[in-house]
Amino acid sequence: MTRLSGSAGVLRDGSSELASEANNRKADIADGGGDEDAEDGDEDDDEDDAWSAKELSLLPNILGILKVALNTASKSGQLLGTIKSDVDPTVFDSLPEIGEGMCADSDDLICASYAPIDLPEVARLAASLRAKCEAMLSVNKTILGLASSAEVPSWVALLERAAEHNEVKLRTALEGHGA
Repeated sequence: MTRLSGSAGVLRDGSSELASEANNRKADIADGGGDEDAEDGDEDDDEDDAWSAKELSLLPNILGILKVALNTASKSGQLLGTIKSDVDPTVFDSLPEIGEGMCADSDDLICASYAPIDLPEVARLAASLRAKCEAMLSVNKTILGLASSAEVPSWVALLERAAEHNEVKLRTALEGHGA
C-alpha cells in the first residue's frame, strides 16, 4: 500500500507542476507576453521553450488523463486500506507494479508535454496510461468482488469512463495538431 500511495504522490506533484506552468504561460500570453505566432520580433530566447497557444490548448486534455491516473491510484490505495484480512493478499500483488508503471508513464507524459510538445510521444503515453488505469481498475473490481457481494461502487465505472473519455479526447486533439 505504501508503494501505491507513493505513486499517487508523484502523480499529484507532477500534475500540479504542469498545471501551474500552464497557468503561468496562459497569464503571460494574456498579459501580452507573447506567443510563438506573434510577429513582434522582440521575443526572448525563452519563447522557444514556451508553449504556443495551440500547444496550451492540448494541456487540459493531458491534465485530464493525468487526473484520472491520480484518482485511480488514490482510490486503489483507499480500497486497500479497507480490505479485511480474510481476502487472499495475492489478489492485489499487481497493484504496486501497475502503480509504478502509471507513475513512470505519467512522469514521461509530463516531460513530453513541456514545450515543444512531443505530439507522437504524448499520444503513445496517454494510451499507455489509460491501459494502466484500466488494469488497476480491473484489479479493484476483483478485490471488491472478493471483499463483498455488494455492487461495484460507482467510482470504478466513473474512472473507467473518464480514462477512455480523456484519452480519446486527447487523441482527437492531437490529430487536429498533426500528430
